[in-house]
Amino acid sequence: MRTMTTTVGGSSENVSGPGPAREHRSDIDGLRAIAILAVMINHVNPNLLPGGYLGVDIFFVISGHVITRSVERFSAPCFRSFLLTFQQRRCRRLLPAFAICMSFSAMGAWLVDPEPILSLYTALAAVTGISNVWLAVIATDYFHPDSILNLFMQTWSLAVEAQFYLLFPFLVWFSRFGRAADGTRRFAVGLLLASILSLLAWSVVAGRTGLPSYFLTFPRFLELAAGCATALPSSRIRPGTSLALMTLIAAFLLPASHAWVALAGAVGSVMVLLATRAPANGILAQRGMVAIGRASYSLYLWHWPIIGLSALTFGERPWLWLLELAAAGCAGAASHALIETPSRAWLARRTGSFTLGATVLSLSGLAIVLLVMIRVPNTRPLAAWHFDQLPAAFPAFPVSGADHQKECAVDGLSRRLKATTMERCTAPPGLPGMPIIWAMGDSHAGHLLGMLATLRSRWGYGIHLVETPGNAFPPEPGHPFPERDRLWAETRPRLKDGDIILLGRLFLTRDGDIAPLPGLAAWAAEAAALADQMAPRHVRVVIVAPSPIFRFIAVTGCWDAPGWPSRCDVPRASEEAAVSAVETILDKARVGRSNLQIFRPFPLLCPPPSAVCSPVAERVPLYRDKDHLNAWGAGKLAPSFRDVIEAPEPTAR
Repeated sequence: MRTMTTTVGGSSENVSGPGPAREHRSDIDGLRAIAILAVMINHVNPNLLPGGYLGVDIFFVISGHVITRSVERFSAPCFRSFLLTFQQRRCRRLLPAFAICMSFSAMGAWLVDPEPILSLYTALAAVTGISNVWLAVIATDYFHPDSILNLFMQTWSLAVEAQFYLLFPFLVWFSRFGRAADGTRRFAVGLLLASILSLLAWSVVAGRTGLPSYFLTFPRFLELAAGCATALPSSRIRPGTSLALMTLIAAFLLPASHAWVALAGAVGSVMVLLATRAPANGILAQRGMVAIGRASYSLYLWHWPIIGLSALTFGERPWLWLLELAAAGCAGAASHALIETPSRAWLARRTGSFTLGATVLSLSGLAIVLLVMIRVPNTRPLAAWHFDQLPAAFPAFPVSGADHQKECAVDGLSRRLKATTMERCTAPPGLPGMPIIWAMGDSHAGHLLGMLATLRSRWGYGIHLVETPGNAFPPEPGHPFPERDRLWAETRPRLKDGDIILLGRLFLTRDGDIAPLPGLAAWAAEAAALADQMAPRHVRVVIVAPSPIFRFIAVTGCWDAPGWPSRCDVPRASEEAAVSAVETILDKARVGRSNLQIFRPFPLLCPPPSAVCSPVAERVPLYRDKDHLNAWGAGKLAPSFRDVIEAPEPTAR
């Protein structure tokens, strides 16, 4: 028996097996360095390196190569022994740094994020190795700027590899790879069949960034299998890798919308791994590149929560980019030197049973801590120190006390219409004879709950609100939503003379330049038709025109201090032009309809003569995120909204 050294996930690890030792390839560490630096720069600001996210695809290829090399000559008396040894080596290598990073990041989320629940649930999923599935289920958009606020988003790729590690031992053992003359061929055939299926899955999602399938393991198997193939004995060739490196660089610089560049990144990685002697290998094997590559696992763990916590605390300021990279580099280097390397050496002196037992106990303990954090949210996060007050996103629903996000939002996925929804999300009038305001629409109807709650508590209006995230009401032509139809069917018989239907929706682009969304004229025509239907029943329809929309990531970073100008304010002129364009469309729909009114919150939230619109007023945030009001901000609209609906005889323009 001889001992050989290979690299798994960025660090050296001893592997026992018969036959000649395979030398450590420092150029693979250099390739890791390129991948992790590209990922970190892209996550700090995607505009700095648009294709940097492809570093994760490179990691998948490297993982397949390294894990195959590590088992090529591994011997075990039976499959059970092989499987246990394989998994305990993964635990020894990955667990300590993972557990420490997760613990500190979870505490950071709990203390700094006003709404840490999404991050904590993702952390809980990461502990069980299914965070990629969780992110797919909740339809997360990996490429949306707000994704950085989920402090554990980066764990999706670790979950993909963990799931691959469950399948890989079976493929190795039952193909007799490394143990029989035809083992390599059988292993290659298995990889080929799985890769064909993977390629079919990939073709379905090609060019569709942000789809839930982006996170799933199966479409990623192709990259992992490509890496495995580069480690097969028959693939030891010596092509030059300069072209491969140029391919990688070109892929990084291309926009993220070009899904095929992921294939270019994977092909470039394969070419580097196939090479054993070339000028580019020498470049990759430089001492600095190797050092970064060996710490790449810890760097990957720490960079995302550091960038997210920075956004939550300080907001978006260009001078922070270098500080974030430096902080992530220091945290990753410290984790590698003080946790990752010593703990691996210490666990190597213990039995495999000890390692697996410690893994189960530590992950179970971490899961319990996360559950406690989820159940006991911190009501005074550290981020609030910048403000006199940090209002809640939503008040409790009047009378019923319903949690709006859990009970009064219906998306047709995890939140579905229930038999109790109408009752829990409707509060009868507080005074006899007062009408009910029936609020309908997407999340921009939902964010008005603070206004509705104030109208009920101060003036006795009845209120109803069930938002349908991402789905306006009336439904836009060509965009049916059965749950919304069911809600309307439940609502319509309950309407009585004098009631009010409030329509709220997203009118403006949420990213890029501020502009009206397409298709608003068709939707306004539907709203006008609704008003016509309601006129005989003496029911009014009130459309809430657009509020200011901002471009910040976290409102907690929108604080002002001497020498720290806010980056969250936007020019009033550009906002007003877009809002006016929308209001013109709505005013046209109002012509000839006395029961159709427009409520205009823009001048209330962005009053003249200020040259800018701000999400903060009187040292208190008005918004919970860049385009949704919080409970306090929405409540400030209540008096003006009451003036509109109390007008004695609304007249059409």
